[in-house]
This record gives sequence, structure tokens and C-alpha cells, in this order.
Amino acid sequence: MNRIADRAALKHLREDLKHDYMVDDSLSIRLCAGGGCLASGEPELKKAFEKALLEAGLFNSIPIKETGCLGPCSRGPVMTVDPAGISYEGLSVQ
Repeated sequence: MNRIADRAALKHLREDLKHDYMVDDSLSIRLCAGGGCLASGEPELKKAFEKALLEAGLFNSIPIKETGCLGPCSRGPVMTVDPAGISYEGLSVQ
């Protein structure tokens, strides 16, 4: 990976990454699929979210994006709701 030469290059990189992960400001769910969250029940949680979105008629409107680790592995599963960036930890299907 190349070094970031200056602030302008950092800003450009940030915008590129933002575009890669969030094409627009629409509602989406980022669900951690890192090892700790997988072991804590992320697959069942994803199925429950998909079912709830389907029942609410929102399945095609609110994408669930599985990501790598979001940070607090010991408090998983973890999700972030975008575009607000609100994070939830210790989630369960109940």
C-alpha cells in the first residue's frame, strides 16, 4: 500500500472508500460477520432480520451487508445502521 502524501490524498481516499461502502444515504444494515460475531449467533440473527424485513415488505429496500469485524468482538453480534452510523452490540434473536 502506498503512503498517503497529504491531506488532499487522504480526503480523496476517504471519499473513494465511502463510495465503495455506501453508495448513497439510503438506509442499510451492516452486520458483523467476523469470527467472534459468527460464534455469537450472527447467522441466526441475519436470518431473523431477513424474515422481519420480508414480513414488513422492506426486504428489497433495506440491504443487509455482512462485513468483517466491526470492533467489539466480545460484545457480538454487532450491527451498524447507516447512514446514521448507529451501532448495536450484544444482539440476539429474542
